[in-house]
Amino acid sequence: MAFYLWMRFDVNREAWPQWHKGEEWQFIKLLKGKGQFDGLTYDAQLKYVRRAFEGHGLFMKAWTHAGRHAGVLHGETLSIPDTELRRLGHWDSSRMAKHYSSGVSREAAREMAGHKKGEGGYYLSRECLIPPAALQRLVFPRLEESLEYIDSFEPKDRDKAAQAFLLTLQWFRVVLLQDAVILSDMFPESPMWQMYPFREPQFLQFKQLALQKMEEDEHPQNIQLQKTIPVVADRLLVMSQIIADGFRNVERIVQTNQETDGHLVTLTEALLAKTGEAQVYLSQLNRGAQGFVDAYKNAGESSPQMPQSSTGLPLSQAQRLTTDTPDMPDEDIAPQYIPEANIESVERVYEEWYEGLIGGSDGGRGPAMGELEKRHKTGWRKDDYVRKRFQRRRDIIRRLDKTAQRLGVSGREAARRIELWKHERKMSLDKLRKAIKANQELWGANDIELS
Repeated sequence: MAFYLWMRFDVNREAWPQWHKGEEWQFIKLLKGKGQFDGLTYDAQLKYVRRAFEGHGLFMKAWTHAGRHAGVLHGETLSIPDTELRRLGHWDSSRMAKHYSSGVSREAAREMAGHKKGEGGYYLSRECLIPPAALQRLVFPRLEESLEYIDSFEPKDRDKAAQAFLLTLQWFRVVLLQDAVILSDMFPESPMWQMYPFREPQFLQFKQLALQKMEEDEHPQNIQLQKTIPVVADRLLVMSQIIADGFRNVERIVQTNQETDGHLVTLTEALLAKTGEAQVYLSQLNRGAQGFVDAYKNAGESSPQMPQSSTGLPLSQAQRLTTDTPDMPDEDIAPQYIPEANIESVERVYEEWYEGLIGGSDGGRGPAMGELEKRHKTGWRKDDYVRKRFQRRRDIIRRLDKTAQRLGVSGREAARRIELWKHERKMSLDKLRKAIKANQELWGANDIELS
């Protein structure tokens, strides 16, 4: 920017801003067209941007937006957050960004320029020597005159914007001369160095002193450390990320093991209960079979004596004991069922609740959650993780039933329409559930969005 403004005012002799004409100077265009107050047209911008790309053998559809597109992709590779990229590209439309913020994401600009994240991670050796005041005055020679004019007013009457702009030009003088020391050696064939003031003895003397000072200049210790052992710093960063990822994986494994252990304990308890029931059934079967054998042996005897069981009681009484025993299996014992953890569609939620999911090697359906709840209440969902999954399913089912009633369609059709709506918005099932819970009129009155 310093070189650009120097070319306009010092080389091309563009008219210096007229500060005594009030705010007229503020209408001077930074990227100007033919006149000082004429903005750069889109056609002119397209022409020069296209010429620059084609000169390097690059051809594309969107010429003027190619830089913004490439900038976003570059920012993503550097893991710059989306909010910072929006702010840097002026895509942030919030009230703060429009009216109160500077609109510049310093962190993102720093990383896009190739510097480390955070302040203080870079150092320019060329700043080790400040150009003499006499040399500075050769750039923007009317600057002192303008500053004196602005300062001649009382502080309350000064044009603060003009004063800030002139102080920026004063800083640009130093930047331009310091950069010229480096750039003139990097690009010695450029005709720029034959222009005033770079061919003046004052600049050549400053350049010689600056190059000598840069060789002797010692960088701050933190910068020296970054230059001396950058691999160590990067390796420590990678190791810290690996360790953090390892802890997160261990946490997930522990959580999974806890759920698995709870499931195994539940299955073991159910197996022990079934074993006890089987023992009762076998005992009853043994007593009944023995009574039948005894009755068969006594059937050939002539006396009309009542057949006796192995307990010494008549057979009919032994049969009644066997039939009326309180240890018979109860059809209302709550079965053990764990809701599917990886369901991601509303249609699967409907199927699990009303029909039961198909699973297992035999291809049979598991129990329907709605039937379990209707028949056994809370008896089948005593574990915390089972109860939580049930409650999440129930939130969706209640809203699904309401939707089916409003639309006059079947529950399965309502589930299909809600799933299509969710899929179009790339929502997870859990996010849909939270949206339903937060807003019971999510799809408008009578669910018109799903009609």
